[in-house]
Amino acid sequence: MKIPRVMTVTGRIFSMLLLLCLVHSQAEAQRSKLTLAQISHLIQIHAPDGLVADQVRERGINFAATHANIVSWTAEGAGPQTLAALTALVQTGSLMLHTEPGATVSLDGKDAGAADPIGVLSLQDVPPGSHNLVVTKAGFHSINRPFTLADRESSQLALPLVWAGGLLTISALPANSSISVTGPVSFSGPLNGARCPPGTYTVAVFGVGYSPQTESITLAADQRYQKTFRLVVDSQFLAATLAHAQAALGGGNTDSAIRLSSQVLSLDSSSTSAHKVLAEASFLKGNYPLFVDNAHAAIQGGQSVTIPLLHAHDFGKLSVDSVNATISSTAVTFVCSPGTECKIPESVNYSTMEAPIVITDPSGTRMLRILWVAGPREFIRVLRQLDFVPVGSQIVNGPRNPNMSIFSSGKHLATPRDAVSQYEAVINLLKELRNP
Repeated sequence: MKIPRVMTVTGRIFSMLLLLCLVHSQAEAQRSKLTLAQISHLIQIHAPDGLVADQVRERGINFAATHANIVSWTAEGAGPQTLAALTALVQTGSLMLHTEPGATVSLDGKDAGAADPIGVLSLQDVPPGSHNLVVTKAGFHSINRPFTLADRESSQLALPLVWAGGLLTISALPANSSISVTGPVSFSGPLNGARCPPGTYTVAVFGVGYSPQTESITLAADQRYQKTFRLVVDSQFLAATLAHAQAALGGGNTDSAIRLSSQVLSLDSSSTSAHKVLAEASFLKGNYPLFVDNAHAAIQGGQSVTIPLLHAHDFGKLSVDSVNATISSTAVTFVCSPGTECKIPESVNYSTMEAPIVITDPSGTRMLRILWVAGPREFIRVLRQLDFVPVGSQIVNGPRNPNMSIFSSGKHLATPRDAVSQYEAVINLLKELRNP
């Protein structure tokens, strides 16, 4: 037979009232405080929230309530009034400890846990009064610290541990050197106050193009060791790399010549031979600012720089001849390719050279013109000229300028797009050399 719901609810209420009456009658006899078991039972049988709260406030409790109890009663289904009444009776406090990650902590001689990966340990439900903390970790000096906590106080305490081993600081010049440290513990890279157990360590420092250095270090407890290793350029590596750069340039591999000569200069910025290779390779590659900078450095250091050009001329017939122009600190020397009918002076000294210019010929082609005084006459100043275009220029049929009538051949020179940039680079370099 099914029991009506009203009777079931009525029976439950009657049971709870009976229990409360029993508790109340016992309290009247002893005025006993509520126990932990009694509170949990009232919550579990869903006694009215207000009624349980009143009992807690009137009678109190016979145990020290903690925040952990509050969490447990919340999970059991305690109502808000009951929780508020019980929370008011909690007298324990909390301590947030900041120390070394992984350090173990004891509170009043009992294990209290370990600090998390960021060095924090939260101690809850700490009774009010005086206490003692001990913080320990292998390799560190332990700390024993007394503290006092008031009723319901939440406090923070920082107890940084002091390393009991050695501290190692290692750096190297140049800054991109590789550093390796091996011993009781191993490291790589620069070290700044690295914690190291006492013992013997081997420090190795090396870098491309430098002679490696190795040193043995004995580190004692509480010792601080600091050193900067200064690497010395390996002269054999420098000579071999420069030779490879020169061979790459001679073989037409400008990319390798630029890379290798730049590596030499990164190790020895005073290498005029490397500046020479880098200047000539940069000119061939079309990097004219790099050409000017390194050509000037090479020539100022006693070197000369050679660049390929085409000598353009028209004496009834437009033609170009391959020429190597060697630029030194005093003159530009010209060497024509074998088998050509090139007729130009062997050299032009800066003392007789006029400022080089960029000209546009009647066909519209822009050229580099070098002017010089051929020789003084009594009343006439005789100027000679040479016109050049970049390697890669081609003679093309048909006039560039439809109104052109000077070139009887009806042809013109087609020059690379960067021709003017090349001319300006040569002009800038000669300007620096002519007016040091």
